[in-house]
Amino acid sequence: MIKAFAFDLDGTLTQHKTPLDGKNRAILEKLAERYTLIMVGAGSYMRIHNQLEGFPMDIIGNYGMQYAKYTGDGLVLVRDDSLVGAERNVVEERINTLRQKYGFTEYAGNNVEYHASGCLTFPILGTKAVQEDKLAFDPDRSKRRAIYDEVCNTFPEYNVFVGGSSSFDMAPKPFNKYYALDLWCRENGLDHSEVVFVGDDYGLGGNDESVYRSDFRFVTTDDYTRFCEVMAPFVDSSVPDIEGLIHEHGGAQGYALKTAVIRVGALNELTALCSDYKSILLIRDESGEYVGKLLGNKVTSEITYSSDGFAVPDEAAVGSAESGLTDGTDLIVGVGAGGTDSLCKYLSAKHGVPYISVATAPSTDGYATMLAKVRIADEEVTVSATTPVAIVADVAVLKEAPLELIRSGLECIADRSRDFEVACGNEYSELFSAVMDAESDILLRDENAIASLMRALVVLGIAKSCEGK
Repeated sequence: MIKAFAFDLDGTLTQHKTPLDGKNRAILEKLAERYTLIMVGAGSYMRIHNQLEGFPMDIIGNYGMQYAKYTGDGLVLVRDDSLVGAERNVVEERINTLRQKYGFTEYAGNNVEYHASGCLTFPILGTKAVQEDKLAFDPDRSKRRAIYDEVCNTFPEYNVFVGGSSSFDMAPKPFNKYYALDLWCRENGLDHSEVVFVGDDYGLGGNDESVYRSDFRFVTTDDYTRFCEVMAPFVDSSVPDIEGLIHEHGGAQGYALKTAVIRVGALNELTALCSDYKSILLIRDESGEYVGKLLGNKVTSEITYSSDGFAVPDEAAVGSAESGLTDGTDLIVGVGAGGTDSLCKYLSAKHGVPYISVATAPSTDGYATMLAKVRIADEEVTVSATTPVAIVADVAVLKEAPLELIRSGLECIADRSRDFEVACGNEYSELFSAVMDAESDILLRDENAIASLMRALVVLGIAKSCEGK
């Protein structure tokens, strides 16, 4: 049972260092009626409080060094564990070594920024670099992630984060957001299973990564302007909490699904979901070229099928896809609808390589099941498989799917309505009814209606798998 929500600030609730807007404040107010809210930030508690425009919630600042409680008298600092960092001459020497090795010898202002908390910032372009240069330096963080491990090894007494647009931030160990949230739970008698963290910076070196990789449930976001969509399952009873369903029931053998991102802009999260992988086999039709561009040089092998695709993959399609697998392949990304999904799930199960589904049509409940349809010796068979580890369904893509595939999704819900209610219980019967009531809007490609259809299909697939159907 969820009792509390913990939040990152910049990029999750607000634009970087800008005030909380009225729309996101309203969502927080709704959440506060049912849950305890806590902010877990990288900056000082007072800076966070001011950026929140005084919103009444407790704040953990400086990665857990500070803890401030909101009382009737306002915000009161109850703990401040700011530390003295490493000696400055040692820090300067280490930074200079890194600058010499990687050619970062020209910079404006100071070499290092020292914070009163004991935290450090290594500003690669210097503390007085112009904003345009900082934004242009490393927009996808690839330059800094390439040397991230070495910076960590150079500063073993610090937790290191890829910060801002051109810097590394460092907090004295053991302080990071996981440490801060775990301590808060222990102090407040909460189990990790009762707390949900919401954040955007969960890729390699991100300051939310320590929570993302822990046992806390983590809700990802990529755009603070869509915070209301991300939090809809917790404030709108008509929107199912799919990740909660996964969290609760996803323990079956072979059930690998960890997250399903269904909204406009969902593709923006794909690169972070793939951040741990180094050699990706991309399986797509001709329209999926955009995914290859997103993943860049992580794609080491690519199999492209005609735009007509296939409803059920045959032995030739399987053999072609297998030809793209190498000893180093550590992830399969499939871009397509039911046929591509079945092919990728079959390969994933057969070769033990995880799979991420980039859905292009709201056409089937199969995305979230442990089944794959394949054609062997001219006979269509359904075989056991693994689920994808993630489903990425961008509504802007889904709504452009061929109308016959959208109708297929509607028929899937209508044909299996009894299974839907038996498997999911009354909790999701409203979702089923709402989808069928919105049939005309769905066929008109309304974004909200298409999103509801896709959510219903994923929920049905999860429920069927967990109930052994």
